Amino acid sequence: MDAPKVSIIIPVYNVKPYLEEALDSVINQTYKNLEIIVVDDGSDDGSEKICDEYTIKDNRIVLIRQKNAGLSAARNTGLDNMNGDFVGFLDADDVYHPEMIQKMLESMLFDNADCIVCKHVTFDETKKISFNKYKNNRNKKIYTTSEALKAIANGEIHATAWDKLYKKNLFENIRYPIGQNYEDISTVLKIFEKTKKVLIINDKLVWYRKHTKSITSTNSFKNVQDLCKAYDCIELYIKEHIPEIFTEKELTRFHQENIIFLISKYANIINQKIADKETIQNLLKEKIKEQNLNNEMKNANLETRLIYYLLFNAPSIFSFGARFYPAIRRYIKIHFIELIK
Repeated sequence: MDAPKVSIIIPVYNVKPYLEEALDSVINQTYKNLEIIVVDDGSDDGSEKICDEYTIKDNRIVLIRQKNAGLSAARNTGLDNMNGDFVGFLDADDVYHPEMIQKMLESMLFDNADCIVCKHVTFDETKKISFNKYKNNRNKKIYTTSEALKAIANGEIHATAWDKLYKKNLFENIRYPIGQNYEDISTVLKIFEKTKKVLIINDKLVWYRKHTKSITSTNSFKNVQDLCKAYDCIELYIKEHIPEIFTEKELTRFHQENIIFLISKYANIINQKIADKETIQNLLKEKIKEQNLNNEMKNANLETRLIYYLLFNAPSIFSFGARFYPAIRRYIKIHFIELIK
């Protein structure tokens, strides 16, 4: 049987310092039957020249140029032009393990899965990439549709595009929402609805780069607003699928975990010099209150309840300790827990 063709979609926008490393990690894959779709989303920092050079270097690369329209639009362009039987995504500042596609595809075919999810390594500019030879990790999980959706909602599976390989039919009539950060979340939920079997493996096959210009590192008002909208999307999805997939208890647990996440985000920006800081803080406090609308905090652990109390009743104390967050959680648990018993 002929080896299936795998399309890898790489959106590119002003990532010159990282682009060659990302492209090399794909063209040097041990699995060779690839269609590498590079979507230059209006780059003007020299990335466009690197794209040209690599089309000469490897004839599997299909280069598409468009005016800058954002990550979602670039991914959609790639999906509209792909010819593979399977599809994956790589952000142009990240890196694939050399055996990523081979091992993902082999595992997917062996278990007849519609989608496969791997683990990743988070790194920054100070960390040198050093790949170990792939060892077949037999630890895996096979999820049904409802189990996979629950895993997205509880954070067990990250709602990101780049740690997965998909059968191409999952994207029929599905595209990424344009103009919105954290666009992966709503899209992954729609995709998982169409699966019958999702395979989770514990192998770390993607290197995810954290740097100051990445979306997840930017605390702009739009970025935080889009993050809140993304979690609202999950909440709405849970509510719409009670009781056939989720329970009321799982919704409450989602609220509790979301409160912890939002408080952590609030603490993270307290000592940062950013535009619209007060507006962002007010947005986060409003969303935190919304998540506790039905007093979900009453059953949360004691240290979380105290941190919630400090945020709204003793903000100066909370702000003072924010620079030490999450270490402050451990300190509160030891020294102040009696206050809210």
